[in-house]
Amino acid sequence: MKDTEQVNFRLPIALRDWLKEQKEKNRSSVTSEIVRALQERKERVEQGAGA
Repeated sequence: MKDTEQVNFRLPIALRDWLKEQKEKNRSSVTSEIVRALQERKERVEQGAGA
């Protein structure tokens, strides 16, 4: 069973550059930085909805 999916989207250049800086800083990949940011956002939204 597949638990991931490849997606394509457009990203502002400034945000792409920030992601590249973060991947270097955290010794990770751009993909993992995007996933981390989305997971953190999802958690914040879910915590806010439960309050």
